Amino acid sequence: METLFLNEAQLASRWDMSTKTLQRWRMDGRGPRYLKLSKRVVYPIEDIMDFEDRSAYLSTSTRAEYTAPYGENLLSAKEIARATNLPHYLFSNPRIRRQLQVPHTRLQNQLRFNLTDVNAWADARKKQWYEAGAPERFVTSDIPVKATVISGDSHD
Repeated sequence: METLFLNEAQLASRWDMSTKTLQRWRMDGRGPRYLKLSKRVVYPIEDIMDFEDRSAYLSTSTRAEYTAPYGENLLSAKEIARATNLPHYLFSNPRIRRQLQVPHTRLQNQLRFNLTDVNAWADARKKQWYEAGAPERFVTSDIPVKATVISGDSHD
C-alpha cells in the first residue's frame, strides 16, 4: 500500500496558512509528524488527519473527544489510575513520573497512557520491589519516591 504525502506548500494551502507557520511549528515540536528528505519536507496524510482529529472542537469551550491514532486505547491520568488501582499522583506528578519512568505519550499538551504499557511497567516494578525485599503483597505506599519538603512546609 502506498502512503500519500503532502509537501509543505500543499499542507499550508489545505489549512490556509503560510509555510512559515508550518516551519515554526516544526521548530516548536507542534503540528503533525513529518519527514525530511534532504531539503524536502513532506507530511504523511495519515498523520495530517490524526492531527486534525486531535484538534477538533465541539464548541468554543469543549474539545471533541479524541480518537487515538491507529486504534490505540490511550487513557488520561485519572482513567489509568482507576484502571490500574495505582495512585493518581504516579501519573499526574511530572517529577515522580520521570523518576519512576512511567511510560506515557504526549499528544500536543496532553499526557496519555496506554493500559498495556503501564501494566507491563507496573509488573516489572513489582518484581524489582520484591527482589529488593519489599513486602510480599504489593502496596502502593511502598513505591520508593523521594520525599520533598516544599519551602515553608513541614510535615512532622
